[in-house]
Amino acid sequence: SQHRALPSLRAREPEPVARVHPATASTHGIADGDWIDVRTRMGQARYRAALDDALDPRSVLVSFGWWQGCDPLGLPAIDPFAPGHANPNALVGAAHVDGPSGSAPLRAFPCAIARADATGGWNDAVDAVAHCVGWPSPRTVELSIRAADDRPLPDYRPGQHVRIACTLADGATEERSYSLVAAAGVADRRSYRIAVGLARDSGRVSAHLHRILAADPAARVHLRLRPPSGRFLLPVRPSRPVVLLAAGIGITPFLALLATWAATASPPRFPVLLVHGSRDAADAPYAQRLAELAARLPELTLETMHSRARGSAR
Repeated sequence: SQHRALPSLRAREPEPVARVHPATASTHGIADGDWIDVRTRMGQARYRAALDDALDPRSVLVSFGWWQGCDPLGLPAIDPFAPGHANPNALVGAAHVDGPSGSAPLRAFPCAIARADATGGWNDAVDAVAHCVGWPSPRTVELSIRAADDRPLPDYRPGQHVRIACTLADGATEERSYSLVAAAGVADRRSYRIAVGLARDSGRVSAHLHRILAADPAARVHLRLRPPSGRFLLPVRPSRPVVLLAAGIGITPFLALLATWAATASPPRFPVLLVHGSRDAADAPYAQRLAELAARLPELTLETMHSRARGSAR
C-alpha cells in the first residue's frame, strides 16, 4: 500500500503522479497538473502530470503502490480495476521475463500519454482578472479571480493556495501566495476566491491591491495567476475531534474547510473546535461569516479571542 492511508505521508503525494519531461509534455499538449492517461499494449491508468526536467524526455515515471483511501484528508480510495484507476500493474505484463530472476521488465514498457479531460492545469502563469466581492474587515478585502480567457479552472483541496503576480505602481512585479477561501469540490469551476489582508509593514502587494480597490471598489485588477498548490491539506472527513487555531488573516485556509463542510451532505461527525484570535472585534476578519458557518455546522464550536478585549469578548 505504501501507507497511502496515513495523512502525514499522503499529504506528500495526495494523488497518483506521472512525471514527464517538459519537452515531452509540450509535444503532447500537456501542462503541469493535467490529468493524463498512460497507455501501453496491456492497458491504461490515470495520473496527475508533474513536469520534471531531470527525467529523460523518452521516459514517463508513474507512482507505484495501491491507492488506499485517506479519510482524514478527504481523499478517496482508487479502485485498482475501475476505469480511471492508477494501478501501474495494469500497464505491464509478464509475457517476457528475465531468465535468471524471473522478473518482468517493469521499466522497459513502451507507452503513450494523452490528456484525460478538458479542464487542465497550466505551466508558469496565466493572465487573470480580479475584482472585489467584499470587505470581511476594514483591513481585509476578498477577491474573485478568473482567467482572462475564462477557461475552466482546476479544483483544489481545503488548505491549498494560489500564487498571484502584480505589477506595482513603480513598474516592479511582485508575487505573493494567498489561501483559497471558498468551498472546494466545485464542478466546472471558473473562479477562485482569496482574501488579502493589509500588511502592517512592507506589504507591497497587499498595499497595492487595497489602494486600488479602496479608491474604486468596482475596479478590475489584472494579475498573473498560478494554479492551486500546497501540501497544507486539511481533514475534510476527520476520523477524530479536530482543533483549529488561527490568528487574524490566518483564518483563511480554515474558511475553505468550513465552507466545504457546509456545502456538502457529509459535515464532520466529530467535534470541531475553532479558536480565532485577533486584536479586537472590529479587526477580526470574517467574524460574520464564521458565525454563519458555525450556525450551519452543529459539530463546530467557535471561540473568539481578542488581545484588546472589550465587553464580553475573551
